[in-house]
Amino acid sequence: MEENFDKAVEFVLEHEGGYVCDPFDQGGETNWGISKRAHPTVDIKNLTREGAIAIYKASYWNAMKCNDYPWPIDAILFDTAVNQGPSYAATIAFNGVKAFDLLFARLKNYSAIVKRRPESARYLRGWINRILDLYEFTKEGP
Repeated sequence: MEENFDKAVEFVLEHEGGYVCDPFDQGGETNWGISKRAHPTVDIKNLTREGAIAIYKASYWNAMKCNDYPWPIDAILFDTAVNQGPSYAATIAFNGVKAFDLLFARLKNYSAIVKRRPESARYLRGWINRILDLYEFTKEGP
């Protein structure tokens, strides 16, 4: 549903912010949450909000077939694809489609990331806060 995408993308944009080039971030140069690593042909530094929304719609919302899921599953899968990659989001979509299960799976994945790459611990608080915000956000309904 289009209105679900509109609401979910606003959540994502609120959490992703603007331009960042963090040398510790595996995604590299990022703007509006769109990373150079995932989108090497995009001019990240000059990416507009509207351009980011178009990428989110095509490469994340539509790619994950979020319209096939009810609220809040659609929003959670979309945010998961943005934050942890579409392939990971697809994996957890098949392991359980209850909202709480999806959020818990993300927390477990963040823990696994930090175990593999201890330097990623610097992001853990933000990742956990995002999950808590997403939980509250999706409780509101579409």
